[in-house]
Amino acid sequence: MTKFFPATLDKIPVMLTWVRGELQAEHLPSATIRKLELITEEAVANVILHSYRESPGEIEIGIQKTAKGMQMHIRDWGPFYNPLLHAPHIDLEAPLAEREAGGLGIHLMKQLVDEISYCRDVETNLLTFIVKSPSPQES
Repeated sequence: MTKFFPATLDKIPVMLTWVRGELQAEHLPSATIRKLELITEEAVANVILHSYRESPGEIEIGIQKTAKGMQMHIRDWGPFYNPLLHAPHIDLEAPLAEREAGGLGIHLMKQLVDEISYCRDVETNLLTFIVKSPSPQES
């Protein structure tokens, strides 16, 4: 399933409600749904704040169940922006006062997904991630 949304911060709750509904329809465990919602929130906020900082745009969110698990993609039509390249190194041991603001979102996404990739597809930025389906013992 794929859906398009206006790329504005005030539309993030609408996006997450749609994602939650699609994932619940797949009968996923609530922990997996929460994980995918958090990843989606980080990804779309990145698009809105970086790809569309100069002008409004649109975000496409796609969800697909595959043999590996739940595959999701976030697509935008902004200028080239690979969030995986721009993620700063995070020293999680440093005191908060010594850390630079930002950058934790990509770090968090990388920790929560099993696979993540970015590609520039002609005129779009495409971020794809997979969260493996839990085994029956984990559900």
